[in-house]
Amino acid sequence: VDEIIELFELFHRAGAAHSVEVWRQGPEGVELVGGVYGLAVGRVFCAESMFCLPQRGGTDASKVALVVLRDLVLRLGFCLLDAQIINPHTVQFGTFELDRDAYLAQLTGEAHAATCPWPQAGPLPAALATK
Repeated sequence: VDEIIELFELFHRAGAAHSVEVWRQGPEGVELVGGVYGLAVGRVFCAESMFCLPQRGGTDASKVALVVLRDLVLRLGFCLLDAQIINPHTVQFGTFELDRDAYLAQLTGEAHAATCPWPQAGPLPAALATK
């Protein structure tokens, strides 16, 4: 686990690791209640993990973050959101399976051609949040 954290911190400093986080007002102030994080490589976003903290009121926070991530990567011009796992949870948000050849074609085709800019840390810019 420590090695994964170190690697993601390195990727974050390099501008490749990003997260969509869900925060809410709790008894102790504003608290992180869930999210999704992963790596942006070219025009592909590889979602690594989702999490929620139901004890802080974030029961569906990871689902909210996934929907926001899906919309965000589409608006930013990504051509592929790799959810890694297909299951009823991800299918409800539009996930579908690509066979190996189709996936590799995506990675070596237009997905590799350019890098999409990621918004700065903080709440989504109004232009992205309201579209």
